[in-house]
Amino acid sequence: MHKKNIVSLAVASLLVSGCSGSSLMPATNDSFMVESKPSGATVYVMGEIVGTTPVEVTTKQVFPSLYPSEQTPLYGRIFFSLEGCEEYAMPVGTGHLSKGMKVKLECDPMRPVAQPVQAAEMPRESTIKRRLQELKSLFDEGLISDEDYESKRKAILEEL
Repeated sequence: MHKKNIVSLAVASLLVSGCSGSSLMPATNDSFMVESKPSGATVYVMGEIVGTTPVEVTTKQVFPSLYPSEQTPLYGRIFFSLEGCEEYAMPVGTGHLSKGMKVKLECDPMRPVAQPVQAAEMPRESTIKRRLQELKSLFDEGLISDEDYESKRKAILEEL
């Protein structure tokens, strides 16, 4: 009976320790490295440029808690753009959070230059909507006064 308990405990320990490094367990990293081959690709997260490869990306950038509904297709994905290469999109998985993301871009020196979608090209209304949502969030959290909220809200709406 005593041997069974020891064996059960040993098996349980192995199972727990064996899972701790697997992709089944969510990574606790706040950021991860994003690399491309060739390097120097522009990296977009949620429609905004975060840098060129190699670049460190935060999990909050890829998985924001608040974002406009029209950006839902961008959520949890990283986009790559490099002159002479096909644009590339990659969903972020738990393995990337712990080991980083490395992508190989399909490039052809004779291919015409790709025109990346710039963050500034996002519809103006979606930017205003995002700013209004952020402002409302600050107000709801009690971080700005009623007067500040109304004043800033009015200024944002005047941009329409």
